[in-house]
Amino acid sequence: MIYSSVVFLYYFLPVVLVVYFLLPRINHKNIFLFIASIVFYAWGEGKLIVLLLAVGISTWGFSHLIITTKHKKLFAYTGVVILIMILVYYKYVLYLISINTDTGDGFFSNVKYVMPIGVSFFTFQGVSYIIDVYRQPQNHERNIFYVLLYISMFPQLI
Repeated sequence: MIYSSVVFLYYFLPVVLVVYFLLPRINHKNIFLFIASIVFYAWGEGKLIVLLLAVGISTWGFSHLIITTKHKKLFAYTGVVILIMILVYYKYVLYLISINTDTGDGFFSNVKYVMPIGVSFFTFQGVSYIIDVYRQPQNHERNIFYVLLYISMFPQLI
C-alpha cells in the first residue's frame, strides 16, 4: 500500500485514526496499531510479512538474552550480525543473482528477485534496539508486542 494511494488516504488511514482514538486504553491502542501495521505491510508484501515478524521476534529474543544471561556481548554481536546478514541477503545476494538471471544463462536462471519493502528500515530498527538494550539494559521491553510495534509501525515503515 502506498501512502498516496486512494485506498490508504480514504479508507485505511481514516479507519485507523478513528478506531485508534475510540479505543480507551493505551494497551488496546498499541495492539490495534500493531495489527494495522501488519495489515499495511501485508497489503504490499504478502508472504514477506513472515520476514518482518521474524526480524521483530529475533530482535526481542536477542534483547531478552542480553539482559538475562552473563554473555551480553556475545548475544548482542550475534543478534546484530544475523540482522545484517538478513539485510545483505535480501539487498545484495538476491540482487547479484538477479543480474545473472537477466543474461539468461547460469545456474539461477529461473530465480525471481524480490526485495521486501522497507527491509533496510526494519532491519536497522532491530539493530538499533539490540544495541540500545546492550548499552542500557533497563531499556529492554518485556512485552514482545511493543518491540514488534516498534519495528513494524506503518507510518515509518516505508
